[in-house]
Parts: sequence; structure tokens; C-alpha cells
Amino acid sequence: MSENYQFTEQLAGNSKRLKLAFLSLTIFVILCIGGIILSKIFWDDSTHVAYSLKYQTNVVVGWPAFVSGWAWWFVVGTLLMMPFIYFMQDWKNPSLAMTSRELFINQQLIRNSFIPFSNIKGVTKEGDSYTITFVDSKQVVDQQVFLFKPFVKHNIENNNFFITSMYSVGDIDGFMKSLETKIGKS
Repeated sequence: MSENYQFTEQLAGNSKRLKLAFLSLTIFVILCIGGIILSKIFWDDSTHVAYSLKYQTNVVVGWPAFVSGWAWWFVVGTLLMMPFIYFMQDWKNPSLAMTSRELFINQQLIRNSFIPFSNIKGVTKEGDSYTITFVDSKQVVDQQVFLFKPFVKHNIENNNFFITSMYSVGDIDGFMKSLETKIGKS
């Protein structure tokens, strides 16, 4: 955000949840690397080469080959997913906020987007979460960086965007009541 905006209300991002997710993924990568090391230790004793009718070539079989193969895939996949999780939200800004004329959303791959109240059709509560219905979701998608556009388009299903307290810290019920009031005035 290049400009200074005066937020009338805001909810901070849930950084504890992000730290827990990264800790879990890091532990998972370490366990996979441990599996790769363990499989290399037992490689000579527990593997052999066999001809595969399915692949029409010689393949290495045995539990170390299986563990090593899957562990490498999990390590690569997890390491590719970690930056994606980190960049799905701008952690320097609040996850939800309001100005006098716009709703600011910064969660679930919608980064730093200002949605005018005139583009919000309504807010409905469904259990612990809320659904914000947009008049034109294309306006929200167009504000995103090219890499995130397909994911944001998928997250906004039928002009609906789901918000849970999972990504925000604070009184989400009070925030949504204020949003409903501001939508009614616009």
C-alpha cells in the first residue's frame, strides 16, 4: 500500500497461526529428510533390481526405494508450498479493515484489496464464518497480482467470499455488524 489510509475499524492478521503452520511444515520436511537418510542407510541391504512388466525396464524395489521416492516428492512439494502460504497475506497490514467508503481485505490470497461498499451486496453469517456477497467480483480479482488472480477467482465463488475468524484476531462479529451498517448506508 503506497498511500496512508485511515481505517475506522480493523482486525489484525493471525500471525500465531502462520507461525504454527510454518513450524508444522518445517517439522514435516525434517521428518522427510530423516526418511531419506534412513532409506539410504538401509539401501544396499533392503533393495534389489527387478524387471517391471508395467514399465518395461529394470526398477529398484524395496522399502528404502519407496520411502526415498515419496519423501523427495513431499520435500519438494512442501518447499514449493511454503512461500505460497507466506505470501497469501500481507502480514504488515490488517487482515480486515474499513475506511469511510471501502472494505479492506487482506486474507486468503486477496492481498491489500479495497472494495467499495457499493460493490458489496450483503453479509450473511453461517455458523462461525461470514459470507460477503459482491455485486461484481471481477473488480476484486482485477486488483490482484497476476500470479494470484486464478486463485482469487477460485476463492470468490459465485460472487461470494467466505471469511472466518481463522485468519483474523479480534471481534469479527462486531466488525461484520459495522460492515452491514455501512453497506446499508451506501
